[in-house]
Amino acid sequence: MNLVTVVLILAFGALVAYAFYLLRSFVETKRYTGDKVRLEREHFIPFSDEQIRDAFTTLLAKKGDPNLQRDFATMYDSVKMFFHMKHYPEHRDLIESYSRLENNDKSTVVNEQFVEKLSALLENAHFKPITDKEVDFALQEDYMLTVPVEVNWTKLDDSLLKSHTNKLKIPEGNLPEFSNYMWVFKRGVGVDRTTDLLILEKMDVLIISFLGWINRGISRLVGKPVPGSASNDMAQEQSNSDEVQRITLKGSLKPSHLFSATTLQEPTFKELVLVYQKKNEGLTLRSYRNIPMADMEVLFPEIGTKLRPNDLIKFTVTMCLGILSGIINMDSDESILTSLTFQSFLVLAAKTAVDYYFAMYYYESLVIRFMHDKAMDNNKGVLLYLLDETTSQEFKETIVAYYFALELGKSTEHQVDEAAERFLKEMTENLKFNVKGIDFDAPGGLKKLAKMGLVTQEGDKYVALPIQSAIKTLPISPPRGARQL
Repeated sequence: MNLVTVVLILAFGALVAYAFYLLRSFVETKRYTGDKVRLEREHFIPFSDEQIRDAFTTLLAKKGDPNLQRDFATMYDSVKMFFHMKHYPEHRDLIESYSRLENNDKSTVVNEQFVEKLSALLENAHFKPITDKEVDFALQEDYMLTVPVEVNWTKLDDSLLKSHTNKLKIPEGNLPEFSNYMWVFKRGVGVDRTTDLLILEKMDVLIISFLGWINRGISRLVGKPVPGSASNDMAQEQSNSDEVQRITLKGSLKPSHLFSATTLQEPTFKELVLVYQKKNEGLTLRSYRNIPMADMEVLFPEIGTKLRPNDLIKFTVTMCLGILSGIINMDSDESILTSLTFQSFLVLAAKTAVDYYFAMYYYESLVIRFMHDKAMDNNKGVLLYLLDETTSQEFKETIVAYYFALELGKSTEHQVDEAAERFLKEMTENLKFNVKGIDFDAPGGLKKLAKMGLVTQEGDKYVALPIQSAIKTLPISPPRGARQL
């Protein structure tokens, strides 16, 4: 046995060991987490101002009173103008602060003030920080984008966000470990469904399942604890939530289903906002829409793609066959055969390398296309959108609370809340919105109305001012040419 043969044998063993190590990492990090998830209902009202107006048009038209329609139209536009005027000064200051950041203002005070105002802005627009539980739940599964990715956190700067991370308001749970490097805010929940053959994805799942079976057998032989399925804590939330069936390949795939169409279902974030800072760069804001939870990590900055299990198996088998062929023929006395074997091995190695780089390029293009399809805006565009949404959410909460406080007469907070949620649920059904329920913020809406002097409180009940009196009470003049509902 010559030196070349020894080298080939060692290379063969190293390649098999490394491939098994990579495949085992898939087994340990992608375990089935259960098939149900509870999504907390949110205060976020996903309908536009015009859609709310149209819904009120339908309700008021049934009363057959043109004067009531005209008066409420004036009230509607007056309240909307009030909130635009209320937020204008603070919005102008925030835009000026961000403009200074764009112009590379290195002032620590400016940066700190902007981040503090930004977190308050996100909260007022009903965005919530994502929790560690939600991140763990998302990363345990794959959905449509099954490209393995990893984030290089060392390329991000934590100097700006770190001091404000602990100030973020989170209802329960903890912030993710990466929160010092990047903030992820979510708003709205929904469900995405898809039906396809998904043959490559099914092969990945079968490979991982088979290796998982081997891994558990080895663990039992050596006396190590056998890793079980991660518990689905997301399905054990409070009653103010909706249960969604999560349908994944891991939970339902059988070998007989390999060549038949399969339907998958995954809960989604209606909107995500990412805030982070790369080293030696300014603060970055990015927003995305309709993101399946299991695909969330693809949107993170500084990600690198990795091979999928079926590609890793293919490349490993190809290289191993080439090395084995070389070992078998290396000791042959036929110099021509030895030379041909060596040349064939080089060609095989080159082909494998080309296939590898092609696969990586293909996966990177998939990631870029996914990010492009889901992107809403970035940087100043995100900021302007958040400023507009803050005003819009406060206005919609207030006008909906006023309408039902007026409609019900003397009523409790609970009665206003129930009536408003029925109204919003009907809108969701009529407009066919992919939303899993809205938790109307009746306390917040009534509190705003009380500050504006549009409702009075008698014990635990609220009484709305008549429309004409309410218009006169607002600290602005009614807009000219108010449109009739």
